[in-house]
Amino acid sequence: MSKNDRLFKHLNMSMTGNIMTTDISWFRIIFSGNENLNTSMHKHIVHELQYVYKGCLPILIGQKILSIKAGEYALIPAGIQHKVISPDVPTRKLVIGFSIESDDLYVKNTYNHLASPVFQTATPVFQQLADVLVEKYSASYISTPSASAMSCILHILLLDITDEISSADQIQTMTQAAESYQRFNQILSFINERAFNNISIQDVADNLSLSVRQTSRICHNLFGCTINQLISQVRIQQICFLLTRSDNSISKIAEMAGFSNPYTFSRFFSHQTGVSPSTYRKNYEIKKE
Repeated sequence: MSKNDRLFKHLNMSMTGNIMTTDISWFRIIFSGNENLNTSMHKHIVHELQYVYKGCLPILIGQKILSIKAGEYALIPAGIQHKVISPDVPTRKLVIGFSIESDDLYVKNTYNHLASPVFQTATPVFQQLADVLVEKYSASYISTPSASAMSCILHILLLDITDEISSADQIQTMTQAAESYQRFNQILSFINERAFNNISIQDVADNLSLSVRQTSRICHNLFGCTINQLISQVRIQQICFLLTRSDNSISKIAEMAGFSNPYTFSRFFSHQTGVSPSTYRKNYEIKKE
């Protein structure tokens, strides 16, 4: 973090209004040209808001790099893996970690449907509030900000976001994302439980009650590979687990994994990993020592 960055944490910032209660976990203002924190894949137990008011900020989410331009923000839901990439140009932004509690069905549905990040252009109200936060709390002489004043501004700012992402189009998008996430879990769970049973794309399609063509398209969209490639990946992961976490012989593991003989098993494993099963096990044991 550069000397111009401002990070406020554990200030017990909370604000309750008629619609919702906002709890702020952290509030960070960054004036540096480089992002020095959280540059590896990570996730939070609360939602995170990243608002860029100068420059452009690339963020890696899944396998996609998305750029937030000046005047735009990304709302990253809790539990979503992401990574901030150091921008090529000087970038200024504010970052807020927060959680929302509400008895209002409208607000609850909005945040319950947050299954994927939301990217929006900030409204004029949002930009004005953000400007106040930046001007008020970026000064180097401020050591302990007023938690109540900051909470009030952040609460109103997040109310503005809630109104924006609660539009019909956004709810539809988030619902589709939630359905995709459900499909993701359904496919992965089915393959994980049957990886050693020589399952086929038809088996996966039958489990989803879809055609093979639909299943192939969904798998490619969600995982970036074919069903057969995904099955092989899961199969290899489970074989690696047995090689490193059990005392079973390689012949026994080959039998457990559904192979007719150790030679076929070794050839499959070597093709997928670049090393033989025995070498993989030996390398793991060396690393443990």
